[in-house]
Amino acid sequence: MALGIGSAGGLLGAVVSTAAADRFGAGRTLLASIAVFSAGAAMVPLATGAVGFIAALFVVYLGVVVFNILQMTICQTTTPTHLLGRMNATLRFLSWGAVPLGAAPAAALISPLGLRGCCGSLPRSVPVGRAAAVLEGPRAAPGRGGPGCRSDGARGGERRMSEDMIGTEIEAA
Repeated sequence: MALGIGSAGGLLGAVVSTAAADRFGAGRTLLASIAVFSAGAAMVPLATGAVGFIAALFVVYLGVVVFNILQMTICQTTTPTHLLGRMNATLRFLSWGAVPLGAAPAAALISPLGLRGCCGSLPRSVPVGRAAAVLEGPRAAPGRGGPGCRSDGARGGERRMSEDMIGTEIEAA
């Protein structure tokens, strides 16, 4: 639901991008869209509830869509026709090729620290902090149940968190 409502920002961005570029100039609008996206990205981990999280996504999608439309328009109008394919391939390679470069350090941080270690310092009211606690689950040594875990003999020794421990784990994050 949050993604659906937040995506309405992208629809608004698609509607206003041409008018904004005509009124303020493509360069200024492009820079403004970067500022809008950056502000929205900063709002996501600071959101203190569903409404704040949805508003942050709305702002992110608004900025991203305006940026993508104007950036591609500028590239296509300034590139000679016979080089459009090369320009598009290079642009996509550079932009999408950077994703693994950011994912590698993120994985290196998450691997030893875990999600809770990376995001657990966020207040429990922040959705990212809650999600980290829920996704990581209980911390139990192999073969032994951690605090709040019990062995279910009928299921071959699987470890499960007791209901009271789940609330404690979420609040701890």
